[in-house]
Amino acid sequence: MLILLTGFIWGLSEATLFFLVPDIWLTWVVLHHTDKAIPTYLWTLVGALVGGTIMYLWSIENPSLVKQLLDDIPAISLELIHHSAANLNNHGFTAMLSGSFSGTPYKLYSSQAYAANISLAGFLLMTIPARLARWSILGLLTWLIKISMTQRYQEGLTSFWVIVWCLNYLVYFLIMDN
Repeated sequence: MLILLTGFIWGLSEATLFFLVPDIWLTWVVLHHTDKAIPTYLWTLVGALVGGTIMYLWSIENPSLVKQLLDDIPAISLELIHHSAANLNNHGFTAMLSGSFSGTPYKLYSSQAYAANISLAGFLLMTIPARLARWSILGLLTWLIKISMTQRYQEGLTSFWVIVWCLNYLVYFLIMDN
């Protein structure tokens, strides 16, 4: 149950103000508890939906505070906030889907969906494929790496996982530095 709860909390946290993606946890689960991967993905999605709802509603109540808090998060700038708002206004769901793969945080879309005239229900429905698309691809790649490793290298998978995520965030923060 702790694995599922961690997924829920991480999904909720990253959808609000936490800056590390739940992909980190999800890929770890694929490596070490493959049998719990699908339930963990679903619990993480529910957490993201709850967090997305919080940001959506909070941005209706106090959009300037939400924008200020988002700007204070590492790798988020006012420029990125404005770019994602314009992208969401112009492209709706496809902005969320492409943003999922371009490094645009989900929280930017959830905090701007209302201003883009997207209903909460519509936004939550758009969230499901937008979140699951990237997570599924990363999970599949992680699983393929895991099964392709010989027994001799299985013990090094956790070290490999740590290195990949550290390098990922090193590059991300260098590119997205605000």
